[in-house]
Amino acid sequence: MRVLATAALGLGTLVLGACYQSESPLGPPDRGTIDRGLVGTWTCVDPKDASNTATVTAVAFDAHQYFVEWREAPDHVTRYRAWSTAIDGHALLNVQELDGPPLGRRATFLRVRGEADGRVSMAVVDDDALKGLKGEAALQAIRRRVADPSLYGPFATCARKTPEAR
Repeated sequence: MRVLATAALGLGTLVLGACYQSESPLGPPDRGTIDRGLVGTWTCVDPKDASNTATVTAVAFDAHQYFVEWREAPDHVTRYRAWSTAIDGHALLNVQELDGPPLGRRATFLRVRGEADGRVSMAVVDDDALKGLKGEAALQAIRRRVADPSLYGPFATCARKTPEAR
């Protein structure tokens, strides 16, 4: 969703903030799986500022990856690719921004969870939680702590957009 898949809500600005950015993903795209429950258009709200919203559209790009468009009002659009990596019964999304040069694209990691009311909550691996670890040491810590809530910072809560009547 950012998958659907940020001084603004978008991941692009978040990348400049407290989320961990890795030069390597947690796993290869060809092992990712598509959760059909994440495909669609969503209205996402920043949990720290309810006035900060975005419209997120996630589609299955292929059998393993999502294409995600994150649209902030009125015309700021950022595009991403995302794929899941399974770790000890959990899944994290590897998210890479597509806008900009392909070399050196970094990955950001999101945990996306469904809520009882149909919404989804997204949390991002927090750079501060890794206490300065980088590279493979950081990836190992993420794998080891995947179930640890203190690894993540809140990112967004999203509700599925209903199609407008015509």
